Amino acid sequence: MEYSMSPTPASTIVLFEHIETKLLTVNGICPDIVHHTNDDQSCPTKSDWVTGRWGEELVYNYLKWKHRSQGKNIHITWLNETSESGEPYDIIIEDSKNTCDYIEVKSTVSNHCHAFPISIEQVSWFMKLKNNYYIYRVYNVFNKQQVCIRILNNLRENLHKHYLSLEMKINDPNPINNGDTQ
Repeated sequence: MEYSMSPTPASTIVLFEHIETKLLTVNGICPDIVHHTNDDQSCPTKSDWVTGRWGEELVYNYLKWKHRSQGKNIHITWLNETSESGEPYDIIIEDSKNTCDYIEVKSTVSNHCHAFPISIEQVSWFMKLKNNYYIYRVYNVFNKQQVCIRILNNLRENLHKHYLSLEMKINDPNPINNGDTQ
């Protein structure tokens, strides 16, 4: 099933693939529990790490199921399966011609939170790779009755056309003090 974002003119509808809950639960793709401990120092909280880990495992299981059911000769590697790789993507799909697709998974417990952090390394990769870098946004993590995935593709083009946007946040430990100088 495809998902069209709004508001866009009918002649320029952007389609992002949307994977529904039924497909993920009926085929046993949803992980039961997170099996590893948090050794990733980049996550501010354990709950962030667990949320991300569950989403990555879900996407990895989905990709294995999808490509196995299609009979494709591909190799899927989950880079963070045993520990955080530090790469600007979480999963690599390599086909028989050695062509690779790179997947970054962004997970949330919400069903409507469309914003997520993205690193400069991730931006550099999708700007360079154009059509081979995808973001899989997992919604409703831990809720097997409502979990779903939206696949963002053609990131560079969709940013250029304003169907996606980037925002910047000031991570300043020194708050503004209303004009007082100290």
